Formats: sequence, C-alpha cells, structure tokens
Amino acid sequence: MQDNRVSAVLSDADQQDVIHAIATIRQKLSFLIGVQGTERRSLVKLGDYHRAFVRKALDTAQQYRAMLPQTFDLPEMQRDLELFETLQPILFAITQLHELIDSTSALAGSEAYAAALEVCRYTQHSGRNIKSGSKATIEAELFSASHARQDPDCPSSGHWRKLVAIAVRGVGKSRQ
Repeated sequence: MQDNRVSAVLSDADQQDVIHAIATIRQKLSFLIGVQGTERRSLVKLGDYHRAFVRKALDTAQQYRAMLPQTFDLPEMQRDLELFETLQPILFAITQLHELIDSTSALAGSEAYAAALEVCRYTQHSGRNIKSGSKATIEAELFSASHARQDPDCPSSGHWRKLVAIAVRGVGKSRQ
C-alpha cells in the first residue's frame, strides 16, 4: 500500500460537536443570503483595491450629506461596509478550514479507494490463501459493496465488474 498520509478517527461525539458548532455559527450569522449564478456574476466586487475608494466615498457622503438625494440611504451604506469588513476575517478562517476539510476528505477517500483496489489485486494474485467462501460468494461480496452507495464519484458498475471478475478469476484458478 502506498504511503498513508492521513490516519485519524473522528468520533461520533466529536462529529456531532462540530455540526453543533456549525449550527451555532449559522445561528449567529442568520442574516446570510445565498446568491447564485447570473445574479452573483452581475454583482460589483469589492476587493482590497476598491476598499479605500468605498471608505473615501462614505467619508465624503457623510461630510457632504446635503449633496446627496433624500432617497440615498447613507446609514445603510455604512452598515454594508462595516458588515463587509467584519465578515472578511470570518470568511478567511472558514475558507482555510473548508480547504483543509476538503483536502483531508479527498485524501482519506483516495487512500481508502487505493486500498480497495489493492484488496482486489491481492485477491487476484493470492486467491489460494482464501480458505472460506466460493468464487460466487467473493464475487457477490465485492459487487454488492460497489453498489452500496450510488454516487457520481464512485466507480461505475462496469468498472467494478471487471475488478471483481479479475479478483474472482484469481481465486478460481488457485482452487483448480
């Protein structure tokens, strides 16, 4: 088996604690709004380069309030800028955490899948060491495991059938 970079256990209690902490974050940030697709692409983006411009425009609007139309909501502009600036460190921390969780999950999944493929190879080459179970039993166990979860990331049934056939062929040959 290749180098195992992740070897950890997350207990059910710890998983529930993390989910509870996320629920608490969602509760504290209950005002969050999902913006998707075309609407998101059409938003003007405020990044570091334009932050000083927005801050200066706010200062100017506060100094020269009389120049603005009565309908201009200056307090809302100030709240929006303050919210943007307050959310930035949270966004940064959650983005880092998301990337770590995503990478670790991908790595753990890759290692588990590589190990499963190794099981198939060992079964093919060392089938004679399997004392119990017939060719049909081994094929049924491997094939049913491959269909335990239908997911676009899971191998196709055709791919698994080939792996199972190879593994079973190895077992069958060793018994002859």
